[in-house]
Amino acid sequence: MSRIFGDGWDVRGQMPLALGDDSEPEPDVAVVAGSPRDYRDAHPTTAALIVEVADASVAYDRKRKAPLYARAGIPEFWLLVLSEEKLESTATLPPWATAREESSVVATPFRPWLGLTSP
Repeated sequence: MSRIFGDGWDVRGQMPLALGDDSEPEPDVAVVAGSPRDYRDAHPTTAALIVEVADASVAYDRKRKAPLYARAGIPEFWLLVLSEEKLESTATLPPWATAREESSVVATPFRPWLGLTSP
């Protein structure tokens, strides 16, 4: 993922994001602007992309984490659902969109996407 985003982006694994006074989730992957040095003294407050890998935590990630990331203005959230073998991509719409249109979810089987074949 680091190669895809390139210079100027830090791909962080299971490290906190400071999304509010009482919220510091630790997503499986967060792509943030800058370098690791930029976050020596404070956690990043936003990300370009967050990825959660879920098996037993699917319901929690869908009902708690996805809305949390949307409220924080995270533009893209991916949920890799292992038990269903799919990737859910939730794109948060811009601020001018109505609350009713807050986000959209697209589910894609991930085995072909990752270049894997069924057993």
